Amino acid sequence: MTTEEQAAYEEKMRERARQSAIRAITLGPLLAAVVVLAALALSAGSILAFLGSGSGDRSGGACAASTACRIASIDARTELDPDSGAVKEYQAALDALGMKCTNPPRRLGEMAVRSKELLANRGVAEDLLTILQNVEASMPADAPRMECTDIFASYVMQRGGGPANNQDLAT
Repeated sequence: MTTEEQAAYEEKMRERARQSAIRAITLGPLLAAVVVLAALALSAGSILAFLGSGSGDRSGGACAASTACRIASIDARTELDPDSGAVKEYQAALDALGMKCTNPPRRLGEMAVRSKELLANRGVAEDLLTILQNVEASMPADAPRMECTDIFASYVMQRGGGPANNQDLAT
């Protein structure tokens, strides 16, 4: 798939998600939660490219094998040294979530990136480290490990003011 085809496909998916969000808002918060989950899932293609599938311009370099390094670099807006203190903070956050979530670290990173995008669309600026830490803190310490997509979706809805306050939550 060419870059233009990928961009057109992603735009088409965003538009579908936006239309679904508008319908969901009129049907209630429960359905809106499903839309947030779908939005988290729809963005996997573009996020995978950045996180190291080999198709992004940042897919090489020292960070290629480390999700913590990749997401720390997203927040820093430059590629970081994998041994830096900042990367270690992100790794600690991913490790803490890994104790509670069955999702692999790469997927946790993808969901954090998409959550950041969704929050930004709602006027909430939050870095990826804060998102990871807050999602982890929202889960009871003694909870069994679980699939965490719903937890990220809930965080976006609560932090972003809820679906009733925003018709553009899925773009």
